[in-house]
Amino acid sequence: SPVNSQRYIYKLQKTIEF
Repeated sequence: SPVNSQRYIYKLQKTIEF
C-alpha cells in the first residue's frame, strides 16, 4: 500500500538525516 511505502521512506529519511 502507498501509505506503508510513504511511512517507510519517512523513517528511512529520518534515519539518514542523523
